[in-house]
Amino acid sequence: MQKQDNTAQFLLPGGGDMGSLIRNFDWSQTNLGTLDKWPMSLHTILRLLLASVQPMFVWWGTDLIQFYNDAYREILGNNGKHPLALGQKGKDCWQEIWPIIHPLILKAFSGFATFSEDQLIPIFRNGKLEPVYWTFAYTPIHNDAGIINGVFVTCIDTTTKVIGKQWLTRQYNLILMQAPVAICIFKGKGHVIESANEKMLEFWGRKSMEEVIGLPVFTALPETANQGFKELLDEVYETGIPFISQEHPVKLKRHGKLKQLFVKFVYQPLKDEMGNIIGIIAIADDITALVEKRNRTVVNELKARIAIASAELGTYEVNLITSKVTGNKQFYKLTNLEGTLEFEDYRKILYPEDAPVRKAMFREAFVSGKLSYETRITHKDKSLHWLKIHGKVIFDKLKKPIKLIGVIGDITQQKTYEEKKNEFLAQQIIEGQRLQLFESVIRHIKDAVIIIEIKNSSYSSHKIIYSNHALITISGFTKDDVESKTLQIFYGAKTNKNEWLKLKNAIENKESCEIEIISYKKNREIFWNNMCISPVIDSNGNYTHCIAVIRDVTIRKRKDKDLTLAIINTQEKERFQISAELHDNVNQILAGTLLSLGMAQEKVDKSQLPQIDQSIEYLHLAIKEIRRLSHWLAPIGLDDKNLVESFKKLLQLINMNNQFIINFTHDKINNVYTNSNIQLNLYRILQEQITNILKHAKATEINITLENRKNHICLNIHDNGVGINTQKYQGGIGLNNIKKRVELLTGNFMLKSSQGNGCELDIRIPLNAENKYVHFK
Repeated sequence: MQKQDNTAQFLLPGGGDMGSLIRNFDWSQTNLGTLDKWPMSLHTILRLLLASVQPMFVWWGTDLIQFYNDAYREILGNNGKHPLALGQKGKDCWQEIWPIIHPLILKAFSGFATFSEDQLIPIFRNGKLEPVYWTFAYTPIHNDAGIINGVFVTCIDTTTKVIGKQWLTRQYNLILMQAPVAICIFKGKGHVIESANEKMLEFWGRKSMEEVIGLPVFTALPETANQGFKELLDEVYETGIPFISQEHPVKLKRHGKLKQLFVKFVYQPLKDEMGNIIGIIAIADDITALVEKRNRTVVNELKARIAIASAELGTYEVNLITSKVTGNKQFYKLTNLEGTLEFEDYRKILYPEDAPVRKAMFREAFVSGKLSYETRITHKDKSLHWLKIHGKVIFDKLKKPIKLIGVIGDITQQKTYEEKKNEFLAQQIIEGQRLQLFESVIRHIKDAVIIIEIKNSSYSSHKIIYSNHALITISGFTKDDVESKTLQIFYGAKTNKNEWLKLKNAIENKESCEIEIISYKKNREIFWNNMCISPVIDSNGNYTHCIAVIRDVTIRKRKDKDLTLAIINTQEKERFQISAELHDNVNQILAGTLLSLGMAQEKVDKSQLPQIDQSIEYLHLAIKEIRRLSHWLAPIGLDDKNLVESFKKLLQLINMNNQFIINFTHDKINNVYTNSNIQLNLYRILQEQITNILKHAKATEINITLENRKNHICLNIHDNGVGINTQKYQGGIGLNNIKKRVELLTGNFMLKSSQGNGCELDIRIPLNAENKYVHFK
């Protein structure tokens, strides 16, 4: 026994009380076995643990057997987990916090160390579950084979520090709220209002903290957004240099209206423990009353100086008992009066509409003893003039007004200037509001807006000078990507050249234009672009700019394409069904009827034979017409070898009466593979256009060309009929059907015509067009 104690003392020396407890613990009852059988790695980490004065803890093995030192023992308290925690399995010991610590243990066993600061993890100690804040680290421990077999924990109980910090925060907020000046704190780059006292709330003109706390300051106080304070806050936050203003104008809401105030304020950067700027402390003092008082004093002093220095002021004296008025020469000149005057004479030249203001000013003057107002007067030549009038009322011993003395001055030019200035400012405000409204609309609409500067007639000189944010969303192009570029940046291999030419011509010819074309994004993905072009003409009639509005209609085009596809497939299905019904049922019935009539010829009276012969002839015609109609609805023989032959049969079917001269030429078609979709749609396009010619063209000659050019099937149909005006013609059902079929095959459609010169339809379809049609046979 003595030898065993000596061995334990040798393997795990020292360690105070916990060292003794570990050495004397019956480890044979755990999966670790006796102390002399432990791996060297465990001995090493436990020697470190026992020698340290810092709280340390170890979990070892799959059962997470526990070890800890004297420093850790102290933070377990009394009547808690000690001494049962020694040698206990981790999960059995820490049941109340296992959901918190177990994921961290697993992470350490995965090879990742963790660190947590001031984390609240309650533990059972001192006979109860106590809230405890911890700063701790979990570190993986490798066994002798280099495999992670334990977790080394260093920790500090920071409960006292955290609670003290919380107390300081509460005390700070209490001081903030009771400060004799307005104080608030803005946090982060967004200047979010974190806290404010009642004086600041009152200064802002807000009634409750809920209106401001947690909001960016310019969201809570939108009226201040454009008054320069954002730039000041940004600069203080970025530079860390405080900003102090002794007197700064600000407009804030008072009783629902903006009022001009003056404030003395400080923006002081708020830093964390590391010296990083995390916000701004704002201290403000409303000095509006002081500024207004000072301004009044300045105005009064200025008036006095003007009255003394100006020789153009008129002086007057009114005897309020006798109503006699006297004045100097300038007074008579300014009032356009002469001779001995009564106050009534003066009243006659006063502008009637100013009477309410004058009466109010006189009533106030008879109380305060001071008179000051502006009024208009009318001279003998009917001209209107503005007078500025100051006066002092003289009272007798009984406080009865007996005399009024003062000065007058002509302020007509000043008023005229102010009126013009106010009109100009009002116009500027209106224009500014319109511009702000325009910019706001442009900024928030989902369509991309591009402004192009027109310098001369050359398309290459028409450069983009503006684009809104929506362009990035639609195309990926930023403002820097497109400025000083042309609209050519949206052009690519699949862009319809004819539509693009129409766009270019519209820009060069000062015309409005709307097109839908395939365009290219910055990453060269394609999208369907609805582009509207409008010219901008200045007040002098000069073509200066062009506005392009871009809308991504890819989704709509896809839906249109799917709808068109469904319609065409339904039409084809119905055509094949009707064709089969005519061929297999109606034709068989007519053939049976024909056979019956043939047998009847031998049995009826000879006098009835002409009628039977005529009926048989009609039946033959009906069968022939039904066969022709069946072939029209469902063409047979469409494959890579018979496309040309199918065209010939269709043209023969149409021109049975030789009413047209039809020239059909083909080149390099028979040896080119084309899928059934392309063939059927080319057949339908020819069928549709021939029908249009029959109905509307009044043509006598039709030229048809079918050829393979540059991996495209090209179909050209040209007639010598009356033609149409393509600038005004919106297209009928037939042409629209043709255009939709071409678009479904990602081909190009072009119509050339003018009145009196026939019509030419040019179709180009790529040989690799997608096979999307379902055909019913």
